[in-house]
Amino acid sequence: MYHEPAKLIINADDFGYSRVFNEEILKLMKERQIKSTTVMVYRVNEVQLPQINELKRLKEEGCSVGIHLEISGAKKDPAGEIKEQYLLFKEIFGSDPSHLDMHMPRYFLDIAAAVEMGRFGRDKTIPVRNLGVENVARHTTEEAFFVTNHSIEQIYGYLDGLREERSYELIAHPGRFDPESKSSLNKGREEDIIKIKRINDYLSKKENTKLISYNEL
Repeated sequence: MYHEPAKLIINADDFGYSRVFNEEILKLMKERQIKSTTVMVYRVNEVQLPQINELKRLKEEGCSVGIHLEISGAKKDPAGEIKEQYLLFKEIFGSDPSHLDMHMPRYFLDIAAAVEMGRFGRDKTIPVRNLGVENVARHTTEEAFFVTNHSIEQIYGYLDGLREERSYELIAHPGRFDPESKSSLNKGREEDIIKIKRINDYLSKKENTKLISYNEL
């Protein structure tokens, strides 16, 4: 009996944070090492427009391009902030995002904002990242797993546990060191590139696992 393979999304967070980060994400997408990224729309500026145009082209080729939502917390209006960033994405790309996720690690997660993201995704029929909280929008069957916070051995162990007919997401932050960036992950981004390439090599030796974009979820 035929069973659908496990589906795996590798998403590059933080597009737009830095031109240096953008360059490495675009390289990985063109190499098909990843098929998905999320954009910090508030950070996009005129200097990044050539990279945005390149990302639009990759989007047309089937890569998923979503929003990496920044929720301030200070405004206490996550619904308004999500809508604002959604409209800005549409202004930049001329289309809906493929999916939504949030700019915060799991242990700092604003539960109320995550629930609101799910409601927005449901209303707009846009998939959202599975953050392990109440979610009414479409999402992967399993909670997303951080590449950045785990060793390659731990990641291999995770990949060994992928099951047929289930869907998964790996969260990565690829890039190179950018002295102008204040990102707390600045120094570890090159390690994520190495991990992504090793993940792809590992998957090439495994059966019944398919690397997908959010468009194929």
